[in-house]
Amino acid sequence: MTRTVTKPSTATHYAELSAPMKVAWLDKQDKELFSPVQCKDFLCDAVYSEVNKKDVQIWGFSGSPGKLPLDREFVSMSMRYPNSEYNGLNVQALLNMYEKSLKYKPLTRVEKTTEDKVWIAEFSKDWLAQPLSISCVLHLCRIGSAYNPKEEVVDFLDAVASGKRPVVVPKDAGYTKSALEMLKSIITKGKFPTNGKDFKKIDVHEMHHNSGIVAISTGHATG
Repeated sequence: MTRTVTKPSTATHYAELSAPMKVAWLDKQDKELFSPVQCKDFLCDAVYSEVNKKDVQIWGFSGSPGKLPLDREFVSMSMRYPNSEYNGLNVQALLNMYEKSLKYKPLTRVEKTTEDKVWIAEFSKDWLAQPLSISCVLHLCRIGSAYNPKEEVVDFLDAVASGKRPVVVPKDAGYTKSALEMLKSIITKGKFPTNGKDFKKIDVHEMHHNSGIVAISTGHATG
């Protein structure tokens, strides 16, 4: 049966921004836990809230523990595209390539919903181990619809970074260029670098601004 994603009853002002792609964590009934956002750091904030069992408030986003189901081997996320031309199965193919290298299980599954522009991604909870890996998987989700499953991942990354491969969020070409060496290293070496940050050793502001894949690659905060 095709699944239906339910929107939250209360919207934040971030949901009103003109963003080409938005994502949100889902509960076990496929309800979005917050209004979908483009900024992947907000999804890290939600995990931070769960791991540290505390409420968070940052840049208009709020999160409370006990909402994101972490008792399964996978987590679910909605992916909202601007139109039905984007293929979520390409995201699945890209993530699976990384997961095979990282030895993550289960492999990501992406499926259509009852809305043409909305997909559900279910990926291993291993991706939630640290802010860096969350940022990485969400970045791959944002660029993944442009991936051709028959091509080498490093070639795809080069094409995105050079601007030759259009992606749904235009600024992700620049972000990919900034994090290019790390993105390549993760899939070729099958591991993350050791300079990732620990949820329990930083506050939410440090995590939000300085713990993502682009911020660690460049030393600069991102949105």
